[in-house]
Amino acid sequence: MKLEQLLEGVPFTLAQGSLDIEISDIIYDSRKAAPGLLFVCIVGTQRDSHEFAADCAAKGVSALVIQHDIDLSAMPGVTVVKVESSRYAMALMSANLFVLTDYYSINSMEKGSHFSKKIQICL
Repeated sequence: MKLEQLLEGVPFTLAQGSLDIEISDIIYDSRKAAPGLLFVCIVGTQRDSHEFAADCAAKGVSALVIQHDIDLSAMPGVTVVKVESSRYAMALMSANLFVLTDYYSINSMEKGSHFSKKIQICL
């Protein structure tokens, strides 16, 4: 799914890069960083995962969602999106990724099926 579609309904500022990139999944665990993924930096009670943004960029993530400013000089090829609340943004992006993906795959089923109607109601 394109990052632009993933961010539908999310208030954000594009800090760096392009919204016209493919994202295959959303992660918040830096150990799972890989090409094609979007890493969401979350401020926790014990750790702030913004500390791992550069590591994730080095592992090839396609995009980062940040909640506060970080040094972007070490990650010139990564798209960076700044939001007010990374937890809220992750919830909306997850809904966009999973509900819309399911909708498009199920939409090819018979239009009158009960499951197809449930998915359409979610949208």
